Amino acid sequence: MEDEPEPSHKRQHSEEPEMEVVRPKGGPALREYYIEQAKWIGKDRVTGEDMNEVPGRKSPASAYQVHILTWVYDNVTPYPESFWRAMLAIKLYYNYDKIGHWFTNQRQRVARQRKKTGMPPPDDLQTITLHGRKQKMRPQALESDSRWTDGRFFETIDMLIADRQRQFEEDLANHIAKKAAERGNNDNPAEDSDGDGGDVEESEEEE
Repeated sequence: MEDEPEPSHKRQHSEEPEMEVVRPKGGPALREYYIEQAKWIGKDRVTGEDMNEVPGRKSPASAYQVHILTWVYDNVTPYPESFWRAMLAIKLYYNYDKIGHWFTNQRQRVARQRKKTGMPPPDDLQTITLHGRKQKMRPQALESDSRWTDGRFFETIDMLIADRQRQFEEDLANHIAKKAAERGNNDNPAEDSDGDGGDVEESEEEE
């Protein structure tokens, strides 16, 4: 059986008490372990409260997180099953339950847009089996010869994150170069006509 991917995850809080959790070696137990860990992302393990939320305010996904989630929604599946949601949560450092809510809200938003604009419904989703789990997939995601597995999905997320990071670095470099060029133009004001300054100085010395 294919080895389970091992998502890396950040520590939730520097003052968070250590918890003695033994990670299973593989199989369903390992998947359940990651799902449970993903549910605690961004939460205080003592109080269970969201550490990123301001009272009375929600903490929506960032533009970076929305970019990755939207790509998965549009190109892979609008219904990621529990372990795939956990992998998204861990890689994007966004709470497992919020990942689920985002996909639910996105499906509702798209349905409203289609109804409003009269767009035809999307192609029927197709179901694949992942270690005994059912996963609905976009037809275009199955056009490749490569079989979808947990490992492939995990690698796809890594690829999307790397591409987004490269784009960010390129945009940042272009922004810095543009600002530097603007400063250079401001530091070189238009000069007076040639010889004017010299003539004045020489006149003053002769006097």
